[in-house]
Amino acid sequence: MEVATYGACAVAAGATVLYAWPSSDPFFSTLTILPWILLGLWQVGRRIGARVPKSLRLGTPLVLLALPLRPRLGWPQTEMLWATVLLVMLGVLLLAWIPALRRHLARGPHSPSWVFFLLPLLAHAAILPWALDHRQPDGDEPYYLLLSHSLSRDLDVELSNNYRDESRRHFMDRALEPQPGDPHTADGRIYSRHNALLPLAVAPFYALGGRLGAALAMALMTAALAWWTLRVALLLWPSHGSGALIAWAVLAFAPPSTIYSHQLWVEIPAALLLIVAVHGLARLRAHETALGFDQPLGKADLGRPMWIALQIAAAVILLPLLKMRFLLVATPIALLACWLLRRRIRLISGLALATASLLTALLAFNAWRYGNPLKMYSSAEWRLFLSPPADYARGAFGMFYDCAFGLFAVAPIWCLILPAAYLLIRCRDPFLPWLITLTAPYLLALAPRLEWYGGWSPPFRYPLVCLPLLALCLVPLLQRRPLGLRLLIGCLGTFTALLSIFWLVVPGWTYHLADGSNHLLHRLGWMLQTDFARLFPSTVRPRPATAIWILASCLLIPFAFWTGKPWRRGRTHGQAGPRGLLRLQKAGLMRLALAGPMIVAVALPLLANSLPTRVIHWEDDWVARKKGRLEPERWTPARPTKVGAWMIPARGELRAQVVPGGEQVKIRLIARREKLGPETIHLYADDQELAALPVKKFVFWETLETDVLRWPPGATLSLRCPTGPPGADVGIMVDRTELDWF
Repeated sequence: MEVATYGACAVAAGATVLYAWPSSDPFFSTLTILPWILLGLWQVGRRIGARVPKSLRLGTPLVLLALPLRPRLGWPQTEMLWATVLLVMLGVLLLAWIPALRRHLARGPHSPSWVFFLLPLLAHAAILPWALDHRQPDGDEPYYLLLSHSLSRDLDVELSNNYRDESRRHFMDRALEPQPGDPHTADGRIYSRHNALLPLAVAPFYALGGRLGAALAMALMTAALAWWTLRVALLLWPSHGSGALIAWAVLAFAPPSTIYSHQLWVEIPAALLLIVAVHGLARLRAHETALGFDQPLGKADLGRPMWIALQIAAAVILLPLLKMRFLLVATPIALLACWLLRRRIRLISGLALATASLLTALLAFNAWRYGNPLKMYSSAEWRLFLSPPADYARGAFGMFYDCAFGLFAVAPIWCLILPAAYLLIRCRDPFLPWLITLTAPYLLALAPRLEWYGGWSPPFRYPLVCLPLLALCLVPLLQRRPLGLRLLIGCLGTFTALLSIFWLVVPGWTYHLADGSNHLLHRLGWMLQTDFARLFPSTVRPRPATAIWILASCLLIPFAFWTGKPWRRGRTHGQAGPRGLLRLQKAGLMRLALAGPMIVAVALPLLANSLPTRVIHWEDDWVARKKGRLEPERWTPARPTKVGAWMIPARGELRAQVVPGGEQVKIRLIARREKLGPETIHLYADDQELAALPVKKFVFWETLETDVLRWPPGATLSLRCPTGPPGADVGIMVDRTELDWF
């Protein structure tokens, strides 16, 4: 009766917003779904016996009353501020409720409670309306939506009529053209180069709710991914409940899961299939050996080997149906399953025959329909030995460290996988060989493909498939939680929470720039009028900060295992004994954890404004530009593999504030001239001309150097082309400027 009452209230509130609220309000869709989110959260809190923090009990009614009154109160331009307030309230609630979930963890191989699925689902559903209203689909996402539209309305995957009728108007405003590489038939029919499995799974939701329904389907998959990962963690380490709970929270509520939970990409479904297969492998190993990873398990709880093998085989078959490159994930799963089933030859033979038949049929269909068994791929893409070792190192570090595309940059809390990996190696954990077997082939193929860890997508897209396995790595480490690890969790968690607010309040910022930086660093550099991004690692633009951050991150490994105790304050008059001392210790620990982010927030801007300027990339936002254009365009495929430059036309100018590193300087320009463009580029310190350098080549880049010049204190460096063909859109391309100080 109580649930029905609250449900009726939610229906009434949602209907009131739907019919009485102006659809132009940025919070229209959020307020429509908010009553249902509150109802679900109330049910979860009632189930786990958790109480709402006092600050939220007082603040929530005020916020819900203030949202409708924003225009009348004169606050029409603060939508992002109100979105931040709602996100902070949601984060505080989740942080307060996670400890209460500990007693709801299952023991042994049983399934966790449904609240571990419902809580991430509600969190992702809460951010879904705002994210969809403030970001247009980008990258491959519009084409998956178009396929979903065609499957739900036309019941086919032929898209020529959808392009002709502009079906994209149902989910986006800008024009949509077929992608390069899309198959075309002789009679003019157009098919997508993308597989139809994900659109097929999303099509029923799209038919009911359009783009919102498709995003809700992805939120369901993301919540299921977190639930299955927790299930596997409890199966592998039944005695590590606390570590499994924290690892589940990191996977469920930290980026990149929150970023991809409302976007149509194949990596979240692939990660879900991978963790389902790993769950089957863990059950199979426990069944064959009658032993778990750290304690005995009962065979009666694990199911029959044939059904477990079918679970694994289903994941192996569906992975390449999602995307052909997931064969590199499916093949190690199949080999590991065969090793575990080595005593059951008949079962292996039957499953191998069925799997091989289905995959052969897939290759034959691709060859018949698209003229290529691998559809959009070619055999040259799999020749890993042709890539130099430098590309492997660059791509491998870029997946994690790059400030535009790396995992650690989007969510620093994932830096904990460094000490976690060390602990797995030191303890010779049985999960370590599984981790290497299941991830090494796929990541090895990704590493030399420099555009695969960035490009037209949010960060860490391609390696996202391995994210649940990285979360499982954290379980043994988080079970211990010495003092150093607690401090790291506090510091890295604070940074992650702040970055999460940025990525969710401004969803377009997750589509980072392919020039070695991201939107947040560009905005900070513009505000400080300095190259703020040079302090952060980049594998698109290798620089000293990259090596410094990689070496500095290695210090996390010993610090995570530091077991020192926080300071103890002496007992004062009237202070309770052990309980009061414990509160003081926790308060001191919290102060230490929060001190790190505060120190970094103050130190980095001071450092950026004091370090000498040695390299200037003229396409960056902190540079002042008059006329010209970026070359190539920012959203060019494989942009990290191309030289980014700015074209200075006649009477164009570039200006940059320089932090001098001495009284004299030698300036070096990397530039080339466009045909019929200006032939001379002039360098100025404020209005004082320093040099005039001729640019002769218009095909190849050339290096132009000045003599050692005296640098005026506090001057601004500018590049100008005072003469040239009037009105012509040609000029001098400038890649970067290097300054050697003396």
